[in-house]
Amino acid sequence: MPELQRLDIVHLSPQEQERLAILAQQGDGSAAEKLITSNLRGVMAIAKKFHMQPSEYSLAELYEYGVLGLTNAVYNFNPDVVSEKTSR
Repeated sequence: MPELQRLDIVHLSPQEQERLAILAQQGDGSAAEKLITSNLRGVMAIAKKFHMQPSEYSLAELYEYGVLGLTNAVYNFNPDVVSEKTSR
């Protein structure tokens, strides 16, 4: 995705991600956008991994579904429920 290369994607610490997720949950759109943008490379990496397997979906579709899932996760984040698999 050429658009991905044009974005200013920054690495966020787990603490910064949690802070932004809480702000996003409270309705801060810029915090949600920053959190989503910071995770787009991971979405693309996962989409590419699944695209290598036989699939009826194009890479663009896999990426789009990944972004939708990421957006859903940002807005449904619950800081009180932290999985053992979550990196902190």
